[in-house]
Parts: sequence; C-alpha cells; structure tokens
Amino acid sequence: MTSPRASSGGRSALPSPDGQPRQRFTQERPCPVCNGCPDDPRGAGKRCAGFIQGDWIYCTREEFGAGCHRHPTTSPESWSHRLHGKCKCGSEHNPDLVTGRSSASKSDGRKLEDQYEYRDRDGKLLYVKKRWRLPSGEKTFSYHHPGPDGRLLPGLGGSKTVLYNLPAIATAAPGSVVYIVEGEKDVNRLKKEGKLATCNPEGASKAPSDGRQAKCKWLDRYSDDLVGFHCPVIPDNDQAGGDHARGEARSLHGKAASVKLLDLVKLMPDLKEAGDVSDFLDAGGRVADLEELAGKTAEWKPSAEEQPKTEREEDHSQAGILKRIAATAELFRTPAGDGYATIRVNGRVEHHPVESRAVELWLIYKFMEQEDRAPSGESLSQIVSTIKARALFSRVEIPVGIRVAPDPLVRDPLAPVYYLDLNNEKGQAVRMSAAGWSIVDDPPVKFRRTKGMGKLPMPECGGSLELLQEFVNIEEDDWILFIASLTHDLLPVSPQPIKVMAGEQGSCKSTTTEVMKRCVDPCYPLLGSPPSDIRDLAIIANNTWVVAFDNLSTISPWLSDAICRLAYGTGFQTRTLCTNDELTTFGSCRPVILNGIDDLVTRHDLLSRALVLNCPTLDEKNRRADDEFWLSFESAHSKILGSLLDAIVGGLAKLSTLGKINLPRMATFARWGEAVSQHLGSKSGEFLAAFLGNQQSASAELLDSPLVSELISLGRLVPTWNGSAQELLEHLNGRISAATRAHAKWPRGPRSLSCTLRRLAPGLRKQGIDVQFAPRLDRSRLIRLVWNGPSRPPDVGNLASFASLASGDSNGDVTRELP
Repeated sequence: MTSPRASSGGRSALPSPDGQPRQRFTQERPCPVCNGCPDDPRGAGKRCAGFIQGDWIYCTREEFGAGCHRHPTTSPESWSHRLHGKCKCGSEHNPDLVTGRSSASKSDGRKLEDQYEYRDRDGKLLYVKKRWRLPSGEKTFSYHHPGPDGRLLPGLGGSKTVLYNLPAIATAAPGSVVYIVEGEKDVNRLKKEGKLATCNPEGASKAPSDGRQAKCKWLDRYSDDLVGFHCPVIPDNDQAGGDHARGEARSLHGKAASVKLLDLVKLMPDLKEAGDVSDFLDAGGRVADLEELAGKTAEWKPSAEEQPKTEREEDHSQAGILKRIAATAELFRTPAGDGYATIRVNGRVEHHPVESRAVELWLIYKFMEQEDRAPSGESLSQIVSTIKARALFSRVEIPVGIRVAPDPLVRDPLAPVYYLDLNNEKGQAVRMSAAGWSIVDDPPVKFRRTKGMGKLPMPECGGSLELLQEFVNIEEDDWILFIASLTHDLLPVSPQPIKVMAGEQGSCKSTTTEVMKRCVDPCYPLLGSPPSDIRDLAIIANNTWVVAFDNLSTISPWLSDAICRLAYGTGFQTRTLCTNDELTTFGSCRPVILNGIDDLVTRHDLLSRALVLNCPTLDEKNRRADDEFWLSFESAHSKILGSLLDAIVGGLAKLSTLGKINLPRMATFARWGEAVSQHLGSKSGEFLAAFLGNQQSASAELLDSPLVSELISLGRLVPTWNGSAQELLEHLNGRISAATRAHAKWPRGPRSLSCTLRRLAPGLRKQGIDVQFAPRLDRSRLIRLVWNGPSRPPDVGNLASFASLASGDSNGDVTRELP
C-alpha cells in the first residue's frame, strides 16, 4: 500500500475525504473492474495503472468506463467505479481480490435470475454475465470469466466487452437484418421467434434527473461488427432507452447498411413505461408487425447538431473542396462487387455506380455551385479515384435494384414484400405485399435511376383491368395469359416468361407492346432494335427493367440463346475493356417482349420459355389517331396501374393458399398465373390449361417442317426405328421427292439431322414421337425413334439394351418390337 502522491505541475490529487491512501493494483491484487495491473505486458491491451481509494475504484481502461465519471487529471486518466453495490457501468464489482472481504452475494438475500454467455466471433467463451434480483426488487449484474480449470472467476479476466450473440452475427449473410435491443433477455426472446438480434453488455444509462440526454454506453467498436447489416433499433419505452437508441444510431450510421429507430408505442399505444420488445411480444404483439413497422420507418439520419465537427482549419484548395463534397456521398458496394455512391441531387437521393460519368459530373456541378468555376482535371481525377477505391473496398454491401426490387429487411419467402420505383421528383416507391399496396417516401431499397428512365404515375384506387382492354389488341382467349404476364413483369422474380407478340401487319403489335412497356417500365426509347452483339444486349439489360424489341424479322441463333439466358437470369461474362485479364459480369434477369410479322421463334429452347400472345386483325373502323390514343391512355394510366397493383396484392395473398399443383416448365410463372387468375375470378386450373395450350400450339407451329412431316408418315408404318443418323437420312431421302430434298429446312447431312432432332426432341415428344440417343459405342451413336399413340405417354425404353445394338447386327432396318 502506497501513500498518495502530492500534486505537481498542472495536476491535482483526487480528494480523499476519509484520508484513506491509494491502493495500487498488483499481480496478486489486480483491478476488480478489468482484472489488469501495471505489471501486465505492454501492447496486450490489459494494463491498468489505476488504484482503489476510499469507496471508489479508479480504472484506466476506457472500454470499461461507460456511464462512469471520467477523471482527466489523474495520470493516466481514469474512470471511477463504485467499490460496493451496483456501479453506474451496470455491473457490481467483486472487491474480494483486493480487499479480502467476503462476497455479499452469499449473504444479502439476492437470487440468481439468469446468466448470459458472451463469446467471441469464433464461439470462444469470454465471460458470463449474471443477473441477480435483490430483496428490494432491484436487479444487479456481475461478470465472471472462465479460469484455467473451467470454473468461473469474478471479473472479466482482461477480456474486452463484446456484443451479445456475436457468433450468430459473424456467420450471418451480409445484408441480413440484426435487431438492436436493450438487453440479453430481449435478444433471446427474438431468437425464439427466428430473428437475429444483439445488444451491448452494459445496457442503457439512467436518464439524468435534470432532463439532459443520458450518456450512451454503446462503444463505436461494437458497430464494426455490424458493418453491412440492416439494423432496426428497438429502444425501451422510456427516456433512457430513447437516448441510448439515438447514441447507437449515431455510432452505426455510415457503417450499417441502414439504421432505423422503431417506436413500439406506434404498434401498442398502451405499452407500459420502460416496456421492451419482450413485453410487446408477451402482450400479443407479433414479429410480423415489427417487420412491417421497419418497412414503413424512414432511415435514421443525423441532424445538423449531431454531425461530427472538426477543429482543423478547412482546406480551401480545389482538392480540399472536392474532398468535402465527396464526403457527403454514401459509398458502398453491391454483392457483385460493383462500387456505388449515394448522392443527393436537387433534393432527391440517387444511387450511381462510381465508374459512371454521373459521379464525376456531380462533383463538377457541386464544385461550380461553390466556386463558380470548374475544377482542374488533376484534382478531379484524384478525388474520383479515391471515391472508387473507398466504394470498391467498402465493408458495406447493399444490393441495388432497377425499377422493382424485394424488401431487403423482409426475407420470408411465404410473405414477400416488393417495391416499385415510381422515379418521380420525391423518389417515392410503391410497397407491395399480400396485405396491400401503399406509397412510401423513403423506400429501404436503393434504386438505380438510369438515363432515359421514365416516371410512373401515382397509382389510383378504384380502377379496373377492363380499362386496359381499350388500349391493347389481344385475343380474348389470351387475355388471362396477358394479365398474368403483365403483373409478373412487376415482380423482381426469376425466371421471367418471354412475351412474343404474334399477328399480321396492322394488328397493333407495336402499340400493344408499347402499352405493356409504359405500364411497367416507361423509358426512352420505349421500343428498341435488336443488338448487334451480346455486349450490347447486356448493356441494354443493365439500364432498363423490361427489354422490348420491335419489328423483328428474324432472331439469330446467338440472340435466341442470349434472350433465354436473360429471361432465366444466368447472366453474361466478358473481358473488361482496357484490361488483359479482368472479367466484367452482367447478372440480370429481365422481362422480354418481342414482336414481328414472321414466325420469329425458330428454336425450341426459346419457344419453351415463351408466351405467344396473338394480336387479332384490327377492324379499320376502330383505328384511332396517335395523339388522341396516347392522351386517353395517359389520363387512364393511374387507374390502370392501381388495378394492376390490386391484382398483384390478390395474387400474393392467393399464393400461400394455392396448395400443390402440377406445374409445367416455367413453373414460377405458371404458379403465379394460376394464383392471380383465381383472384380475378377464374376457375381452378383454368390458367394452367390456357398456358399449356399456348405452349403446345406454339410447339406445333415450330414443328411445321418437311422433316417432321416425313417422321410422322414413317410412324404410320412402324412403331419404332433404330439406326445411325446416316442410315436414317438415307432411309428418309429414299422416300421423298427431289423438291423436298431441296427444301431449306431439310437436313443436308447426318450431323445436321442429329442436331435438328436434338433441338426438336421436346416438341416431337409432345406430338407423340420420342427421340432417343444411345451412348456412343465403336465411334457410332444409334438413334431410336418411338411413335406413341395420342393417349399414351412416350415410352423411354431401356437405353442400356438400346446401346447394345451398336455392337450387334444393326443395318438400319425397321423393327416392330423393342430390344
């Protein structure tokens, strides 16, 4: 025990009213707060040069001093903790290691209510926090760390405090929702509901009696573990809880993907004073209500008074001005690794790729607003490079949507929530769920608004889909398919059906296509021409939601394959320009609309993903002038959009009750079409029958070729045929005329015949002709054709025995029984 030091210089000794000397910490008697002492190794973060004086413990570890009084005059500075009873830091420090007194926990009648294990990111136990209930009814806490033999010892044992439930956060996917609550009991309560939550170990400080804001015990390093997560903060219903929540929000801002302060009183006005989320749930509240409140609550933004201040003199150079402008942008990256910047332009929030020209022009525009001149190229280049680097290596990962996107805070596949970007001056969007649709001013989705993207009108209730019939020319039998596809285009799901508008010249295919585009994704130009290569197609898809090509004469094989990938969402890859080995990936799933006079679809893989909508011949008496037609459409557009949203809400509600049904290819669209059609009054199975009929009709048209005709004729004579492609071609050539052999669609060789049969196999199977290819043996591959009756399913047969023909007697003769 040492005597108190005399004051010297500008420092003064702490008052000691009882005249008690300072008791310095040693290895044998470490600090009861942090378990450290001056003899601990330097650099380990465990040293404590504090002491005990009177009824106070002066600890020099800042991370343990939340809520306690700071003493900057001590050397080093310290934080005073209570030696006896509950301390302001939220703990009750056991003084046995220093004073040798017996623990009060065995004699004061307290009862252990619960204990909580705090572990590091890898799951290693750091310490245990115990909650006690005193005879007076108050609660108190104590900390214990595991000793060498596994038994719990008093204190933290030199461990730094961490977030509760940290291992679950460490293994969660980036962009997940992590609820921030005030105590471990609330974390465990939400965990039982299947939600991820956390809290700081110290809880909230008591609100000062003079009305001032309570000091927040949330440390900034806690926020580092929540980078990239969406963090709804749920405070207790009192002043201390509100002050604590705002302190958490200030710390999380700029690190978390989003921060929202949820007011439980909005959901339960009679929530008791100091009631927490556990009280809310116990009183009948639902987690679904919390999720809905999170969707409607705007993101927390710091006020002008809460903005960080700097005492350094401002840099008035061009680079300094540009740096301050760039600091107002929010930088993040997408899951694909693309850097983005969120900027505010004329009062509206916009999100742009950092590689785009828009970010550079925004910097120039803001600079000219302040300096009335353009910045130098060198200064601008330096700041743009800095922005790109900070965004690409940011720990904040947020998905970006274009026109439509799912709610990032709701991940329940049975109750999805979607947003439709109206792209108006206020940045508003439509929130869509099974519960209804509504307009939100601050959607939780970061929408990218590209050049040429048009505005959608404010939707109105009270409309009808019959109003849309005045502006499109669709056969009555295809109307149910048309509405299903148009509502499906407003959902960010994959795969998407490919709409093929069929009809003769003058049947308003282009006008109908333009109306479909205006209803979902208006932009300039509304209808485009086909791209010249796959890179151009990827750029088009990256800058618009609905891809529409007008007046096509043919679809080349590469474009047919690319459109299939675009509708399915498999994406594209290409070399990054001006690089040797860097890869640029375009990952997009887009609704596609095609129209033309001739039979556009000539490949079965595209046809199997297509929905052919027929435009009947238009009576010349019903034609209208363009200006009068579009003026009428614009006046009805709001109600048309409202009726489409009503249909989507009904379809989402019907999906959960649809039950199990037999689905064809494009199962996602088929299930959606059945749900929305039943909501609109169709009978069960009516949509699926129409959809299957549409596919079979289109498949039959695709099979209109001389080769298919000859195969059907051959099937009338025999039930099966076995042989090689060369033998089959020779057999067919011997049955046809010279004019048929000269037809453009007739195969010119065995390889051409084999490829054609593979491409037509799905359509032929629907027509009762099963094409089978045996495994290759002895440098040859046999083909089997099996003709099935109209009421019998195709007989696949035994390919193993079929393959054995390759090594036996096979001369291409027709057989009447399976081997």
